Amino acid sequence: MIEEPRLSTVDSPTRDGGLLICGLNYGLARDGNPQGESDFPPWASHFTDYQSNSKGDRFVSRLASWFAWWNISLENPDRTPTELNLAISQTNLFYDSSKSFTARSKPEVELAFSRLQKAIKKLNASGLLLASTTLAGAARDFFQISEWQSVTAGRFVFYHALTDSMQIAVCPHPRCPQKRSDVESVALTVRQWIDDVMREYKNRQNQRSERIGA
Repeated sequence: MIEEPRLSTVDSPTRDGGLLICGLNYGLARDGNPQGESDFPPWASHFTDYQSNSKGDRFVSRLASWFAWWNISLENPDRTPTELNLAISQTNLFYDSSKSFTARSKPEVELAFSRLQKAIKKLNASGLLLASTTLAGAARDFFQISEWQSVTAGRFVFYHALTDSMQIAVCPHPRCPQKRSDVESVALTVRQWIDDVMREYKNRQNQRSERIGA
């Protein structure tokens, strides 16, 4: 496995102290063959930077649809990215393509979470959103979360918790079909969680500015 974390979003001061969104791995076509981990350069200037990905990114576009259903803006009326959009960094837990999470060994999972922790530390992240409910148990163990708080609507479950250093949440992977009404039903909880992340983000941005200005 690659030891150092990789991000899809390019390095930017606006992401210091922000929200890290983490998928499971790269998608695998129905008739595709699993591929091992591979290195990649960052390509997105911001989370919904579709133009920089010529193949499109269904993970981003579907998750962005959920944000819209939660009434959380990622774009301004003039289509420029919002403060939240610019504060988001994106990565995966694994840098490979595979259809199964449960087939992974415990050491492999632990190494992947340790690598994710490096990304969190580098970004000084205020929030972590894991986009796959299969990660809820492993995340609870790794981050030593005593108990998840959760809200459920149909097949949609949103887990969230506060650790000593950041807000953590888990939602379904965007590839999993969801009813819009179910996604919208958890909007109040998600908006509150995002508000908490962004409040701390602004604190950390101010602290960064003070360090630079000192």
